[in-house]
Amino acid sequence: MVIKALSKIFTIAFYIEMAILVILVMFSFAPKLFGYDNYYVRTASMTPAMPVGAAAYVNDDIRGKDIAPGDVVAFYIDGTDGEICTHRAVSNDNESQLITTKGDANEDIDVSPVSYGNVVGRVDITIPYMGLILAEAAANGFVIAIIVLSTAVISAGLSFVTSKSNVSQRPKENTYGYSNN
Repeated sequence: MVIKALSKIFTIAFYIEMAILVILVMFSFAPKLFGYDNYYVRTASMTPAMPVGAAAYVNDDIRGKDIAPGDVVAFYIDGTDGEICTHRAVSNDNESQLITTKGDANEDIDVSPVSYGNVVGRVDITIPYMGLILAEAAANGFVIAIIVLSTAVISAGLSFVTSKSNVSQRPKENTYGYSNN
């Protein structure tokens, strides 16, 4: 009876872990199929629109010339190898190919305008806390994989033991077609 209860518990735990894994894959890899890259919001410069820990999904098909005032733009701070920042576009000068940006929580516009060459894309979707969850999962991906696999193995083992114990409790059937009467 205890083994059967443990088997049920581990089976439920396995399905919960698989659901979490599917959700993590859905929010981290699936957006790439639709042209989005996801980034983790690390500072409060865009609060309340983009709280710290949010996932920002950036449409990297949008170029600098396509950014309109009011759009949240993702851009490299120091050239194309630098850190990525997300701020709201205040203006876009197509002639000079520069975008003036400002963090929603900042009082002043950013000191340096963003050149079109540094634009990563436009932030189309923001999901609070999801960036923190994805960053943690990426940092501890090996641990998560081990937990899921070990739960699967334990669940399968307990299911096997339970099925064997059920077989031994069944009355033996007459396999020769003769009646015991």
